[in-house]
Amino acid sequence: MQKHRPQHRAFTLIELLVAATITSLTAAAGAAFIGAVADASLTSRDVSAVKAQGHYALTQVSRTIRQARNVGQVTSSSVTLWNKDANSDDIVNLYEASVIRYDSTNQQIVYDYMQQPGTPVTTTISRATLVDAPTLQTAMPSADKKSVVWATGVSSCTFTGTPSLTDTRMVQIVFTINNNGQQVPFRTAVGPRAPGDYLFYTNTTAAPPLGSTRKARAYFSRWTGFGDVTTAMYAIP
Repeated sequence: MQKHRPQHRAFTLIELLVAATITSLTAAAGAAFIGAVADASLTSRDVSAVKAQGHYALTQVSRTIRQARNVGQVTSSSVTLWNKDANSDDIVNLYEASVIRYDSTNQQIVYDYMQQPGTPVTTTISRATLVDAPTLQTAMPSADKKSVVWATGVSSCTFTGTPSLTDTRMVQIVFTINNNGQQVPFRTAVGPRAPGDYLFYTNTTAAPPLGSTRKARAYFSRWTGFGDVTTAMYAIP
């Protein structure tokens, strides 16, 4: 007796096309989902890197200004500083000065300072040099000048001083870092720690006030050079 083999129904061309279309759409949706997750991960990583760089720049700028003995001048693109009186002579030395500046061409926040050579150098500079960033930078010999980049990709940056000259008590810094077209803003405000005690120049002493045994010192109301001393006298220990 002859056995009949079961007959299998073949897929039609339309059914095959529908199946292929569904498979393609499913694969495309999966790929799009995976791509979106990957893009989100990359974006999150980029934003984290930008934030880390921005906060690093804020920390460096804030610490440098806070530790400075005095601010020279604040402009929209730079801050000049008398970092410290390394040799305790109450005179600004070129190797004690520095500049924080915004390089708009290269979109960087840069710190320029002087590194003392093996044999210490004392180069006195005037107030006019300290309060003018281009003049101060020109005065810095290239052999000892160091430039450190604190942030890159900075699309905008503005410094504001209150007030803007040598009696500055507060410096505000606002800058933006460009992250693939997304602008990430940063801002802070900081004041130099030293002007309150620095403005009492140790060599400008006078006789003790009436009824006191302590010498008085003349007070600098504004740092326009050590010749600018007010007539007001303050008794301090």
